[in-house]
Amino acid sequence: RAAEFKLIEAECYYHMKQEDKALKSINELRVHRISNYTDLTVDKLPTLSDKEVIKTDVEGNALTPLMGFILQERRKELFLEGDRFFEQKRNGSPEYWTALNGLKYVTEKYMYTFPIPLHDLDLENGLIQNPGYKEIQNK
Repeated sequence: RAAEFKLIEAECYYHMKQEDKALKSINELRVHRISNYTDLTVDKLPTLSDKEVIKTDVEGNALTPLMGFILQERRKELFLEGDRFFEQKRNGSPEYWTALNGLKYVTEKYMYTFPIPLHDLDLENGLIQNPGYKEIQNK
């Protein structure tokens, strides 16, 4: 989809410290969806909402208004396409919780990776188990 590629382009430009090009990509996307659209500028970006689930970018930095806006546009453009979980995982690995039998179960950040099988740890000298899987170690 062209819209998704525009959003990827905007995020890439942002991470390459070319914020003017990132904003241009977002404006090019939005001009086709909003009638009488006026281009956004850095000064006119909306402030970050404290209700957003994603709080950091893929590099772990606090969101700037531009990166927050890019992620907000991704959320709207890719609605119901099954991408949201992966977007959240890529940008900070959010924790989810569920209740069962009166207990609260919370996902941990390490749960977004799989443990490396013991066989692979034995094959490759110096290979280190993924964080969080302390009980699965090469002996």
